[in-house]
Amino acid sequence: MKKRLRKKLYKGEFKELGFNVSFTYDAATTDDGYALLDEFIDYALSQGLCVGGYFGEDGCKASLFVVSAKRGSVTEDQRQAVEAWLNGTGKITSLEVGQLRDAWYGFDE
Repeated sequence: MKKRLRKKLYKGEFKELGFNVSFTYDAATTDDGYALLDEFIDYALSQGLCVGGYFGEDGCKASLFVVSAKRGSVTEDQRQAVEAWLNGTGKITSLEVGQLRDAWYGFDE
C-alpha cells in the first residue's frame, strides 16, 4: 500500500491509538452525574484529549472512548493520567480503563 493511501486510511505508521473508559459513579456522593461528566471532559481537553461515547443516568454508567484532540495517538502516560484522575475524584464506584488500541479499526475485537 502506498504511503499516501496509508495516511488517508490511518494505517501503518499513521495508525492512531485511543482507549475505552467505562465507569459507574456513586449517585449518593454525586449530586449531578452531568457535572461529573463535564469535569471529566474539561480535564480531558486540558490534556489534549477528546471524549465521546454514552453517558446514561440509568444505573449511573458511562461508556466512553478517548482519543487525541489533534491528529495522532494517545500516549500511555495520558491513559494513566486519565485513570488516576478518575480514581482521584472519589465519585467513581467501578472503573475500567482499556489498553491503547486502534481508534479507527478493530472495534469487533
